[in-house]
Amino acid sequence: MITAQSVEKWQWQKFAVGKKTGNETALMVGMAEVIKVDSITYRMYYGAALPNMQTAIKYAESSDGLNWIVKGTVLQGAIDTADREHLISGPSVVKLPNGQYRMYYQSSEQPPVGQPPKFHVRSAISNDGINFTKEGIRIDIQPYDPSSPLRLAGHGTYFIAANGTYVGIFSGEFTGDPPGPS
Repeated sequence: MITAQSVEKWQWQKFAVGKKTGNETALMVGMAEVIKVDSITYRMYYGAALPNMQTAIKYAESSDGLNWIVKGTVLQGAIDTADREHLISGPSVVKLPNGQYRMYYQSSEQPPVGQPPKFHVRSAISNDGINFTKEGIRIDIQPYDPSSPLRLAGHGTYFIAANGTYVGIFSGEFTGDPPGPS
């Protein structure tokens, strides 16, 4: 039972990125993930639609979690609309036991008008959490991988459990399910 005393009350503070003068200049931003880099730095990764019809995963940093400075782009989508990495977004970053960072993200080619994107999950690796090298597909979908039980695998959260198991919780659709919300 939820009582009035047990419900958190959130208070609006301000925009960090988004369509507001002085903020991020991307056409659209979304699907943010924030990690604590060290004792004084938060880093936010987020998807961004750029003016040149490309997408990117960008990052901003903050020392207090309220005031953010956009620093740059960590990954950029392909220019070719038929490339399976044309649309990229939904970053989730894990700090690995060896000190490296692994980013999981969703990607798709540009779908035909009226069709949904064919999102699947890829990853990229980094020594500093800023300069990422693409690794490849982590969770593929049909028809690209005929053995996959999925027709969609998208934005998720990935982490390492206490026992060392890598865990991914992502949005997906099984091939046997009717089309609809993931």
